Amino acid sequence: MAFRLRLHATSPTRPRTRLGRRGNYATIFGLLIFVIIGFAALALDIAYMRMAQLQAQDSADAASQAALIVYRRTGDEAEAEDVAGRLLTLNRVAGEVPDLGEITFGTWDQPTGAVGMFQPGSLTPNAVRVQVARTAPHLLAPAIGFYEFDAIGRSTSATRNLHIILSVDITNSWSPDNFANARVASELFLQVLADGAGPYDRVGMNVWTGRYAWEFTPMFNVRNTSARNQAQAEWSQLRTASKPGLPHGPAHAPRCNINGAHSNNAFFENPPPGLDRGGCYPNMPREYMGNNNQNCTRGSECGTDHTVGLEMSRRMFSAEADDAAFRALVVLTDGIPNTLEQTHGEARRNAGFEEDRWNEYLAPVPHAVESIRTESVAISQNLWDDMRVHTWVVSFDAHEAFMPNMVQGQGYYEHTNDSATLVAIFEDIVNSLPLALVE
Repeated sequence: MAFRLRLHATSPTRPRTRLGRRGNYATIFGLLIFVIIGFAALALDIAYMRMAQLQAQDSADAASQAALIVYRRTGDEAEAEDVAGRLLTLNRVAGEVPDLGEITFGTWDQPTGAVGMFQPGSLTPNAVRVQVARTAPHLLAPAIGFYEFDAIGRSTSATRNLHIILSVDITNSWSPDNFANARVASELFLQVLADGAGPYDRVGMNVWTGRYAWEFTPMFNVRNTSARNQAQAEWSQLRTASKPGLPHGPAHAPRCNINGAHSNNAFFENPPPGLDRGGCYPNMPREYMGNNNQNCTRGSECGTDHTVGLEMSRRMFSAEADDAAFRALVVLTDGIPNTLEQTHGEARRNAGFEEDRWNEYLAPVPHAVESIRTESVAISQNLWDDMRVHTWVVSFDAHEAFMPNMVQGQGYYEHTNDSATLVAIFEDIVNSLPLALVE
């Protein structure tokens, strides 16, 4: 009986101890619940703030890109700002349209190997800086005394340093009217580029016919007004290669071709009466027509070899030191390849005549049509592999499968049968040159 009483006396104390502990846990949990809710609210709102900040940055990036694109096309800062503002209405930051806090036009200056710097204000801006802002309410943080936060996005868009070469086919398959459109397209290309040029943008031109290519305009700084004016004057004289004779005569006059019996007069120091030294277009590289031959396979100079323009472009790009620049090559042609015989250029060399006004590239002969096709593609691919040269190809009239295959990088192929469209095609190309988010 005593044993049972001992059990009855001690057993009630254990449940009372457990109940006491449970009460302590409840008290502690009650105290911690506010801390837990606070941390949960803080975590949720931090994620919400991060999302809003990313949205604000995306909006600023888009606005700066849009403003710079429109400015490059129009040269109008007010229109560019209007487009940036309208673009923001299509975006949301924390559920609402953000405000365009600030937009500044200026110059992004980044010499080779140096850290870039934005300079506000310029007669020819090549960069736009945008700030986007949105004051948004917190979600749960008001429970711990935080009610609003600011999401701010800042972005500067600029054109990269551009190194651009126009490589122009000047074979005599061009008619004067068609080449006039090509000339206007080239001049417009330069003007549009100059309107939004950066301080280190450079452009040049080479021309080619037969086995010859010439550095018609060496690479120059587009911001250099004197150099640009000189280039514009030279580009305004662009014609097909100069043949012997006059631009208006009895035979082949529409294309400045052979006129009469004086078939090699283009290189005469003292030409016959009525004929100018230098042929029908004295300001253009001259083609030699030896021994009254008008047949391209018998010592005369004619024909289309696209590789010569590509090889001259390689030389011109290689002479420039800025490996970080965006290199763009625009090839303009109106001809399909022609086989160049072993005799091509012999008459000129035998007569001792040279076209020494420009740096010259002389391609080897003979050169068969199929080799020209395959080598043109291979050279453009090599330019991409070695120097990241983005290649555009524009062909008027002529079209062959190898031409689109010459395209590299961000370039593309355009074919047209109407030379009047060359102006719009060239304008689209220069406006497609890339922009960069630089900060």
